[in-house]
Amino acid sequence: MSARPLSLLLAGLLITACAATPKLDTQGIDKSLSPDLATETLDLSSGRRVHWGGVIVSSRNQADESVVELLAYPLGDSGRPNTDSAPLGRILAVKKGYLETLDYSAGKIASFVGTVQPSRSGRVGATEYRYPVLQIEQSALWPPSDYGKPQFRIGIGIGISR
Repeated sequence: MSARPLSLLLAGLLITACAATPKLDTQGIDKSLSPDLATETLDLSSGRRVHWGGVIVSSRNQADESVVELLAYPLGDSGRPNTDSAPLGRILAVKKGYLETLDYSAGKIASFVGTVQPSRSGRVGATEYRYPVLQIEQSALWPPSDYGKPQFRIGIGIGISR
């Protein structure tokens, strides 16, 4: 095999390998403010830029915004919510305009970068709940977890995964 086809093959493999990890611009985020801490300090948290994520509970489109309710989890080094950890409570991720609710359907794993807004009250079942609210600037949907499934990977160098 000549050098050109081999280099094209390697470039294709690299692009495919990188496509599985969504990238968000997390510069300037407040890593100290987690969703559970924001729940405790709702009035002091507003305006801070954060990176939160979790498992989508529901999503709905309203007249002027879309609302995604998440069960929040701590984020791993890649920014993927670590669903093997204890949940951090529920949050609302809000986007002005329209989000496709099929893309953001229940059970999917998502992470968002945005600014904390004033909290909103709601209900979880019959229980009153005070939600921290994140105004979405960027979003990422994560592929389903592959833990426990056979995996085949080709790569060059060192890789670390959760």
